[in-house]
Amino acid sequence: MDDYKLPQYFKYIIPIVEVLRELGGSEKSLKVINLIVEKRGITEKELLETNQRGKPKVHFNIYSAKSFLAKTGYLCSPKRGHWSLTDKGLKSDFTRMNLADLHRQNRGWRYQWFKPAPEIDDK
Repeated sequence: MDDYKLPQYFKYIIPIVEVLRELGGSEKSLKVINLIVEKRGITEKELLETNQRGKPKVHFNIYSAKSFLAKTGYLCSPKRGHWSLTDKGLKSDFTRMNLADLHRQNRGWRYQWFKPAPEIDDK
C-alpha cells in the first residue's frame, strides 16, 4: 500500500460521500455531520477537542473535506447549509489509493480560491 500521507481532513471524504449517497445524494449539512459522528463513533470528548485556532477539530476537518470535494467537483452547495453530490460525486468510487491520487492532483486547492484576478489591459 502507498505510504503517501494524507491531510487529517481526508478521513472524512469517504464518510461524507457515503452518508450523502445513503440520503439520496443531497441533505442539510448538520444532518450529514451528525450521521458521520454517529457512524464513526466519535466521542463527546473528541467533539470538544479544538485546533490551534480554537475551532472544534472534527467539524473543522469535516468542513475542510467538504470544501475539497466542492472545489474538485464532487459536491456542491445549492443553498446555504445544504450539501449535494454532483454526478461526478455520485459515480466516483473512493478508495485509499484513489484519495492519495486525488490529493496529489489537487495540491494547493485552497490557494486557488485566493489567486488575484488577472489584470485587464485597457489599451
